[in-house]
Amino acid sequence: MFIDTHCHLQFPEYNEDRVSVIANAKETGVGVIICVGANLETSRQAVQLAKEEDGVYATVGIHPEEVGELGELSKLAGLTKNKRVIAIGECGLDYHYATAGKDLQRRLFELQLKIAEEVGLPVVIHNREAQDDILQLIKPFKIRGVFHCFSGEVAFLEEVIKRGFYIGFDGNITYKNAENLRELVKAAPLERILGETDAPYLSPEPYRGKRNVPARVVEVVKIISQIKNVELSIVENQIEKNTRELFEI
Repeated sequence: MFIDTHCHLQFPEYNEDRVSVIANAKETGVGVIICVGANLETSRQAVQLAKEEDGVYATVGIHPEEVGELGELSKLAGLTKNKRVIAIGECGLDYHYATAGKDLQRRLFELQLKIAEEVGLPVVIHNREAQDDILQLIKPFKIRGVFHCFSGEVAFLEEVIKRGFYIGFDGNITYKNAENLRELVKAAPLERILGETDAPYLSPEPYRGKRNVPARVVEVVKIISQIKNVELSIVENQIEKNTRELFEI
């Protein structure tokens, strides 16, 4: 079974054909889809979608660029009571623009780490140009999780693995100028890799620039198989095992 561990099917890009997109994913062999929240409203929508659709699960979280929602964290914590919620996120740090300030981002991330620890759920971590601060912030917490859409140096990858986290790879590993990402795929232990689409974003080649869909996680797993020179069925089965172990589904 293929699993898309990170997409945003609740986003408006799917308002016209959400049900058929899910059906197409299942027909392609994608048996589980994890719908990821980015703020309080999209987290609520993810939970609702997971309640309505078999094989769909939800995460609830506030993206670092949504620091204006700091005051909504108590409501976010309340969403974790639903049994279809399997993680906190996506949360983390994004220093590429950081227009709202790094201090607020760090506070928002830290509070979500506390929620994850308290409720016993893994975290889905967003990192953009902030790896040192993320490593420092997660250090005091007894948590597990995945670094979504992984990027960075091999040394960072090794540190994340050492701390027990999983690594999410997306369609951008297929891009011609992404040799550094493919090197990370080579370096990552298969036992720690998850397959993601980040749909509607990051469509793999040859669909780059078009709306992404969960069915294309199959293409991501195929590329991982090719890069690691391991039979596709073995990679598929191991990634499913990894996903079920992390998210307990």
